[in-house]
Amino acid sequence: MSSNVESVVQENNIHIGFWINWSQGRIAGATYTVTHRDGGFLIAFLAFFITFVGTCFWRIISFIAHQYFSREDAQDAIYHQRQVIFRNSNSSGAGLWKLLRMLWAWRRHGRASPFKRILPSLLLGLFTLSTFLVAGIFSSRVATSTSGEVLVSSLNCGVLFEGSANDTGDLASAAYSYVNTWIESSYNYAQSCYGSNSFTKDCTLYSRQSLPFSITRSTACPFPGQDSICRNVSGNIRIDTGFINSHFDLGINAPPENRFLLRRVAECAPLLNDGYTQVQNSTTPLIDVLYGPGPEYGNATYQYSNAAPLSVEDIGYGIFDYVLGQQSYSPSALGVVETDQWNPIPELLVTDGDVTVLFLSSNDVFFLNKTADPWYSAQTLQGYIPGDSSIPLYVHDNAVRALGCIERLQFCNPNLPANSSCTPLTGSAQAFQLGPQLWQDLTQQAYFNWSTSSIDTAAPGIDAIVVTIGAAVLQSRNTLITGTQSFIPDNQWELEVENLFEVTLASLQRLVVDQATGPADPALLPDLTRPNTTEQQKVCANQKIRSDSVTSINVLGLSIILVVGGLIIVTSFALPIIVRRIQQRWSPYSSLEWIVNDTLQLQRLAHEAVGAGIWQDTDGDFPTTAQCELLAELDVTNPTHPKLHCTRHGNTVNDDVRKAVVDEGCLEPLIIPTKVQECYLLGALEMLDERESQAARACRGPRSI
Repeated sequence: MSSNVESVVQENNIHIGFWINWSQGRIAGATYTVTHRDGGFLIAFLAFFITFVGTCFWRIISFIAHQYFSREDAQDAIYHQRQVIFRNSNSSGAGLWKLLRMLWAWRRHGRASPFKRILPSLLLGLFTLSTFLVAGIFSSRVATSTSGEVLVSSLNCGVLFEGSANDTGDLASAAYSYVNTWIESSYNYAQSCYGSNSFTKDCTLYSRQSLPFSITRSTACPFPGQDSICRNVSGNIRIDTGFINSHFDLGINAPPENRFLLRRVAECAPLLNDGYTQVQNSTTPLIDVLYGPGPEYGNATYQYSNAAPLSVEDIGYGIFDYVLGQQSYSPSALGVVETDQWNPIPELLVTDGDVTVLFLSSNDVFFLNKTADPWYSAQTLQGYIPGDSSIPLYVHDNAVRALGCIERLQFCNPNLPANSSCTPLTGSAQAFQLGPQLWQDLTQQAYFNWSTSSIDTAAPGIDAIVVTIGAAVLQSRNTLITGTQSFIPDNQWELEVENLFEVTLASLQRLVVDQATGPADPALLPDLTRPNTTEQQKVCANQKIRSDSVTSINVLGLSIILVVGGLIIVTSFALPIIVRRIQQRWSPYSSLEWIVNDTLQLQRLAHEAVGAGIWQDTDGDFPTTAQCELLAELDVTNPTHPKLHCTRHGNTVNDDVRKAVVDEGCLEPLIIPTKVQECYLLGALEMLDERESQAARACRGPRSI
């Protein structure tokens, strides 16, 4: 179905840029549509950004937990390890893993209560990890690239056939081809996308896969003649869409004040033959159906061959398919019937609905089962399958059987009080005549008129579907094989009506999109009525479809992610600084513990503990030593208990090294204060191979060590 529509959409492109999806309102519906490539970049950025924000959020949580647990008095190893994990875990996942391993390591130290003391910290890590896993999932909804709602953008938006009654030549041929293609594709769409189990890739184009409707069975005869015209007084069918919302169901993107509701109702009943048919006495046997004079058959409504079905032995020589005909009328104004169309008899005449009568001829079709369906009725035994007398074959009971339907339309203004918000259920021409009166505001009335223009001009009823597709629309043909009809149920006529109704709804869905995209065939452009007012142009620019070819971004969601994420990032870096400045006036211990629990500060403490290094910035994030200063080495004498070790070479510095340092340009002699500095200098100078290099490196360091 949708291939033709999709090609038009792709040809004219989809709106790229900012727009408002009124399904969510002015603020929440703010949307920005970008190309697939740009959308991919944005999604990748959001994934990185949320991961980074999660890291910063864990930094805030771990800082607060570290401050909460901080104690000035002496504590055991669990306390210090937990504090170090809070300080040095870069993410909630890393912190959670380290805490789990820590709990496992201390599992046998029951007296230290490791589970009770570590569990709260584990829960903090789990909470943070879970929070940002959920945030990551929901953030993906900010950018939609699979069947997301987008706007159609086309220079050929307009209404076809508003003045096409006198079209001739190539334009008439193009119009005929367009209508055929459009109705046939709507039929194909209905087969694929309507029904509870229907779904294919082609069903993702419209705002809603299928328009809803309800079926009421065993209803009363809808025609004035009642039991004098209907085969069953109470065995009929009514199909009702309920109120179809122009915005949510048809995709006409508009604020609430410019929306309208549409309702379609069809009531159908099999009609009697007795008293309404007449066989002509002519060389060619014909049967006239007499439901009122029609423009084609004089006093008859419909005419068809009354030839008897072929015998079983003549299989292969007859008409082994169905023929489906129709007659219809529609009041053009309230209570008025046009004279150039079928004029129904009083038993069928209604002035508040469009009447269609469908005529089914089964011809030489053989039925494998006795069929009691009132439209298909085939209970006449014609014989048995040649060569197999166990399988009977039945033929139709009447050359033609009729099915009558009344279709009604209704419009509503959802912004009016319930008792004055709708037109009556009536014929289509009457409904379009009354509909604009529901809006007193001229701007809103203009929105309604243009939004429904194509529906008014071209929306097909059941009659148009049959005229275009013919017997191919029948569902029974799905099991018709070489002239033999497999089993069909006794309510097959109801299934046919339901299918026809679905095709009219699929046509309605396509019409509103076609109005926004314009025709694909350039030959139809001369017959296109283009928008010429602001309201019409706004409707043209606000038709929603679903597409996989672009990415739509929710501006509000993106803004919330960026703003909240930015605040978390700034807070994660600013919070330790602010807290430290506040605590300096009272008790700086917690802030200092946060600083010295950092990896680099713990490294400094370890080296200082064995007398290695002269350190600066010991209360900052990056403690430093004198240039070229060598620290303690790792003693792995006992591989199961490695530790730091500072090697000493006596209590004095080699005189040759001292001389080399002075000769290299150090104006002041080296000061050798304590054994701590001796360890540094002796260890450092041992690592130098050449005296000149030793002196040069020493000169670049501080002059006083």
